Amino acid sequence: MVTTIEYLSQVRHRSMHRAVSATFALVLGTAACLPAAMAQSNESVITLEEVVVTARKVEEKLNDIPIAVSAFSAQDLQDRNVTSLADVAAFTPGFSYEAYSGGTTPAPLIRGLTQNALTDRNQNVATFVDGIHVQQQGNIDFSLLDIERIEIIKGPQNAQYGKSSFAGAINWVPKRPTLGQWGGTAGFTVGSDERRDVTAAVNIPVWQDKLAVRLYGVQTKFDGTYKNNYPNSGVGVPSTVAGYNWDGNEGKLGGYDNEAYQASLRFRPIDSLTMDLLYFRSETRNDPGAGYLIQPLSIAVFPGSTPALINPHNCSPNAAGINQLRCGEMPLDVSRVIADPRSQGSHTHSDILSARIQYEFSDALSVTYLYGKGLYDAAGYQLGAQPEVIINGDLTIRPASAMGTGPGYVTFSGNPFTDQEAESHEIRLDGKAGNIGWRIGYFHNQVDDIGALALFTRRLPLSADPTNSVVITQIPFVTVNPQSLLANFSDRIDSAFFAVNIPFATTWNIDLEGRYNKEKRRQDLLIYGFNPLTGGTPTGTSTPRNLQREFKKFTPRVNLRWQPREEWTFYASGAVGEKSGGFNGVTADVQAYEPEENTTIELGAKQTLWNRRLQLNYAVFYIDWKDLQLSVPDTIQSPGSTVQEPNFIGNVKGATSKGIEADATVIFTDRLKGNFAASYVQAQFKGGVIDTTFGRLCETTGTPACVFLPRTRVGNVPGPLPLGGSPIGGNDLPRTPTTQLAAGLEYHMPVGSMELSLRGDLTYQNKYYSENLNLAFIPDRTLLNLSVGLRSPDGGWSVNLWGKNVTDEVYASSAFAVSVVNQYIPALGQGATFGLTARYNFKPAN
Repeated sequence: MVTTIEYLSQVRHRSMHRAVSATFALVLGTAACLPAAMAQSNESVITLEEVVVTARKVEEKLNDIPIAVSAFSAQDLQDRNVTSLADVAAFTPGFSYEAYSGGTTPAPLIRGLTQNALTDRNQNVATFVDGIHVQQQGNIDFSLLDIERIEIIKGPQNAQYGKSSFAGAINWVPKRPTLGQWGGTAGFTVGSDERRDVTAAVNIPVWQDKLAVRLYGVQTKFDGTYKNNYPNSGVGVPSTVAGYNWDGNEGKLGGYDNEAYQASLRFRPIDSLTMDLLYFRSETRNDPGAGYLIQPLSIAVFPGSTPALINPHNCSPNAAGINQLRCGEMPLDVSRVIADPRSQGSHTHSDILSARIQYEFSDALSVTYLYGKGLYDAAGYQLGAQPEVIINGDLTIRPASAMGTGPGYVTFSGNPFTDQEAESHEIRLDGKAGNIGWRIGYFHNQVDDIGALALFTRRLPLSADPTNSVVITQIPFVTVNPQSLLANFSDRIDSAFFAVNIPFATTWNIDLEGRYNKEKRRQDLLIYGFNPLTGGTPTGTSTPRNLQREFKKFTPRVNLRWQPREEWTFYASGAVGEKSGGFNGVTADVQAYEPEENTTIELGAKQTLWNRRLQLNYAVFYIDWKDLQLSVPDTIQSPGSTVQEPNFIGNVKGATSKGIEADATVIFTDRLKGNFAASYVQAQFKGGVIDTTFGRLCETTGTPACVFLPRTRVGNVPGPLPLGGSPIGGNDLPRTPTTQLAAGLEYHMPVGSMELSLRGDLTYQNKYYSENLNLAFIPDRTLLNLSVGLRSPDGGWSVNLWGKNVTDEVYASSAFAVSVVNQYIPALGQGATFGLTARYNFKPAN
């Protein structure tokens, strides 16, 4: 129950946010209205800088390439206070990102091609660091990288990047050492909710202009903005014999404690030979996100004290009168946020080593070799069900029938627990024959991934002792070996690729690209013969199940470009994307599922106008998605099974996606600059697709919320739950916002010998559905960020006062829907945060 003191404290907290927000808005508005007469008479005309990207593995002007790319430099990210991929997505048309509660299963999404199976080892969007593919999905947010630029490349990029670039690619480009020049940076951030960042980098010219080293490190901490309503959750607990301990974070959720280190080397003994070496290591420790469960049974989290915290469904009642589905807007209530403090949102390690050697035989011929080595592991550890019952502030044990875990224990589940090692080699030749440019190359990649599936442990509940601090009453019970299923995945890829650029008729070019990919995928399962929910001693293992498949595919791409004048590019492109098939669980009717494919047609343009003070980029696209990988019903009963078995992944007819994207950067005056971005995407299932996840719950005793199509088990074996689904043809794909908007204004003015900058960014994302039935949806959101900066004339040092989500809007950053247990889990995005960032450049030119 919230006390009067706590309530007044919360009111003061919100009032402070509003007061600070109003101050920011007043300062920004006043500066924008300053008379133009204050401008210096000798100001030079400012124009847009030329943007160079490596989206096609060579340096090219962004305006010249015939694909849609959104690129952000390190300075862009600093100006907008970007600290995560979610922030990048807010400013990128056609790109969205959800990290889910704790970030163990992040899902980048481009142009509506949603990740239907969130735990799939292959993402729909591929992530690359320095050209090295990072397949482990829990490790793809490299915001801690010493970054030169991030590129969001839209549309299938299999011809260029191969594996998993089904809908597009994220290209993290790290900073390289600068030859022959000393330099470095240092910075720190202090902010609300215990935000603390420290960064430092140094560039060392070891040997004149031939050898240089760059070293970098960052540490960042944050407590999160939402209170954890679990009693005494902020009190630290000493380490126990079992090794469980937590430090406490003021009883909040959504915080983190992350660090990263980076070392890079550039060696150029002669002008024609360049060798680059990079090592990057990061460790992230994320708290559980600020989320809560919405479930079919009306179980109060705080029974007897706060009835309003009951989180039931509201539609599709079964024979017992219990609602099975959620219809309408997902409730967003900060008072419902609760998590056992022993939970761990995600914990990841990433170690990346890359080596690049480039030799130029002449202006018309060069060879490049790229080696990559990656070690990644990710883990999440959270309650497998609602917390134990809390009555009058005391923790008690929920009955076994409610928990389903045996007397006196609370179940924790881990997903995913993975340990991955990857190694790759790529060699390519780039050349020109007259005016015709060409490329040929070969790529090899080996990935070994050990994962623990269906991993559970049992622990005793927390209790409140007489000193009112959270303690563990006894050493928690853990099964002898908590893994009930171990999986060893092995992927081997060999591919050959080419690209040809043919100019014709003075202003026209045609690009022909293609890749032939051969992928061998293997899965080895080790199945334990005991139920970890009830404990017991392992009885040994069953015979391991070994599955192996080989997938072969040629993925082409064709680009037609027309450049009628300098810095104007109009293009049309067609490309094929493919994502490999995979393997199902041991009880599935079909042990493997087939690849899926999309064909994308795109028309676009890039124009620099108004004497290089306006940049316009826009594109329209249509995507035909075939053999979509989706959950399908298990209709063949396994021997001895008396329950309805979970769905497995199969291939259904598909979906379509069509839309438009546009972005612009404009210099209104020498002091006022703006950027704008917008996208509209309509991604829908094709007719004839049946949803059998939440769709199996559409059978009701009253007015149905959705159509139910019953199905019969093979052999007419009865099941305890209805076996069927609901038609979803024409429904929007889940977790796909149709409309995204972003607008930013930045104003500069002299203050004595200093330069003052004021910036405001407004982003909007409309509502989207959390599941295939299109019944439950996440409401739209509008977020406002503001900042005020002061910089020295030479750019040597800067101070920036910033605020993110300054209006303190409560919004959902994601909504995870678990059909097996009929649960919806909305996760709240961070509330208002404020801070001060100071930076010093030892060599501003670097």
